[in-house]
Amino acid sequence: MIRNSLPRAAALAWLLMLQGCILTRDEGSEPVSEREGGRNAPRTAIGKALALLSQETAPGIDALKASDQDLARAAESAGTVERDAIDSLRAYLGKLIGAGGVFEASATGAVNPGDQRQLDGTIEMLASLYVDDVEVQLASTTAAIRREPGDAAAKRAEALASRFPTEPRAQAILARALRATGGDPLAAMRAYAACLKMSPRHEGCRTGLVELSGDFGRRRCPSVAKARFAVHREVVGKPKTKLGKTKITGEELRYFLATELTGADVTEVAQAPDVSSAGLMPGDGKPRSFVVSLTPLGAARYAELTRELADWRGHIIVVVGDKVVAAPQVASSVESGQLAFEAKIELGAFCDTVQKRDLPAELEDAVNRALR
Repeated sequence: MIRNSLPRAAALAWLLMLQGCILTRDEGSEPVSEREGGRNAPRTAIGKALALLSQETAPGIDALKASDQDLARAAESAGTVERDAIDSLRAYLGKLIGAGGVFEASATGAVNPGDQRQLDGTIEMLASLYVDDVEVQLASTTAAIRREPGDAAAKRAEALASRFPTEPRAQAILARALRATGGDPLAAMRAYAACLKMSPRHEGCRTGLVELSGDFGRRRCPSVAKARFAVHREVVGKPKTKLGKTKITGEELRYFLATELTGADVTEVAQAPDVSSAGLMPGDGKPRSFVVSLTPLGAARYAELTRELADWRGHIIVVVGDKVVAAPQVASSVESGQLAFEAKIELGAFCDTVQKRDLPAELEDAVNRALR
């Protein structure tokens, strides 16, 4: 289902990844047209087109047509490279216009991954042409991170933030790139805090900082013994093998005794942040929410397991210690590498040593300001 939906979602996914990052401005930053003073029609029209495609709400058909007309006029005075960029942007806009709008293009598959790749190439061409233009460089770095998130993309985002130290959006891009690597969350939080220091009303940075700080402060088990955690697969029919049984959902579920995952596949178990605000007390018998983070191999096996169970809305059976504690039903595949469930147990059931990390003072202050 996910693979089949990619062509239809290409345009919208691109917009969502770029919204708030390319040519969306905080107070005090100048639009391209004002900065250029109208002296460079191709550059101005290109900037306005990128701004239109990256705005938070999908542009209307009239706005798309107006941008296409601006680009057509600008092409008359454009150089060869600029004209190539304009042609590419007009081709992309033309598909959106032909489909009746952004959402219509997404729903009908009028914009496909090939169009996405061509658009990315155009952005890179513009980045080499307008090397000192912050807007184009923001777009180029964002596209690179989306194409291949990882250490290389994070280094590119670090270079962007160093090159434009007074640009809050560069810090926002850096924070997202660092989050995508799964590395030090404090570095990502510091980038969000730097963004908010320059632009206190930047909603993406505010939300990102609050989310990361909540995750950082969770109570967690940094490791889980292999025999202390297991996931089993529900079974239907009458296989010729010994099965386990549980009535934890109120109805009898049968499951294979062979494990799909064990504690060896777990990197950590965290108590979900809603627990800390729910006033729960140890030993009160109320359900807690847990998030189990898996190793890359464990995540791949779990994704395959949930894909198979989702076909008939089967259950996974979660065992902690020697007790079935949860049996969530699977409605769709889980590709995040995390298993979330509720159970009437304490976090200490997973491990002997529970940890809770405190934020450095400067980040604690930044979070408090963001929450005001």
